[in-house]
Amino acid sequence: MSKSYYVYNNEAIASLVLEKTLRLLNEIEISRFLLILPILLEDRIIVKLRTSNFSNFEELLRKHPTLFANFNDRYLDLLPISINSLTLLKEMGVLMTSKNRIFYNSNYQQLSQSASSNRLESIAGQLENFVSLTAGYETNTLYKILKIRL
Repeated sequence: MSKSYYVYNNEAIASLVLEKTLRLLNEIEISRFLLILPILLEDRIIVKLRTSNFSNFEELLRKHPTLFANFNDRYLDLLPISINSLTLLKEMGVLMTSKNRIFYNSNYQQLSQSASSNRLESIAGQLENFVSLTAGYETNTLYKILKIRL
């Protein structure tokens, strides 16, 4: 990926997106947590989530396969940013980890409350939609349908 990709998708925006998502979920598997950024930092996916209705995640993939054509590359490219953001959020006290799970620290003052941008608000506006579309899937099933190769 180009340097501009990492400027656009940096740890600051990533941490804010992950904090908002975790606040909504309260807890999540680490492997599932790593799927958030490659999906939600893709502007074209956010536009489709905002402008269309899907009954489940597979319908989104089936109707818009080009959005996920390079998903494995995006996943691998954003993996260091996901890990760095996880580390930042943990050091700030936003989350706690235990075994293979991440837990939101409900005592933490909302990180994203004072930080906002049009992009962050656009992504945040689709968080509940994203969560509901993926809720019916086991994490290993999401990895399979997204064709992630580690």
